[in-house]
Amino acid sequence: MAKGYLSIFQVTFPDIVTFLNVSLGFSSMAASALQHWDVAFALLIGAMIMDYLDGKVARALNQTSELGTNLDSLSDMVSFGAAPAFLLLSKNGFAPILWVTSVIFISCGAFRLGRYNLLHKVVKGWVGMPITTNAIILPVASFLTSNTTVLAILMLLSSGLMVSSIKVKRFF
Repeated sequence: MAKGYLSIFQVTFPDIVTFLNVSLGFSSMAASALQHWDVAFALLIGAMIMDYLDGKVARALNQTSELGTNLDSLSDMVSFGAAPAFLLLSKNGFAPILWVTSVIFISCGAFRLGRYNLLHKVVKGWVGMPITTNAIILPVASFLTSNTTVLAILMLLSSGLMVSSIKVKRFF
């Protein structure tokens, strides 16, 4: 059994923090479905905190792994791809334009995370806007306006920035 794994499940403590991230992201989607928008947003903030902590904890405990990197990306897809898109979509009555832009947004988020997993060891910083940023941008925009065209344009802009080749410096 590798060092740092718990029991027969081979789960490290940082993995548990990552599971908290995805649990909060899914819970945000449930809150959105129940029209509890403020709770959904607070849960996304909690997911962001867990996302920040899982890497810090993994490095502090010397428990970084490829599995952990991939679990983190899968969790990020739920918490910062699907959950913010679902919040925006459900808050605005499932408008068709937002439905289409949500599909584009989630697809671009998946591409961005997959590319990150391939490049994170060779590129300093990030390539394209981190998907995590959308956990703030999309809900805040949805609280500020209900104009579906404006929200759709914002989603397309976020989508394009995630898959762009713009280099973004890491701040933490």
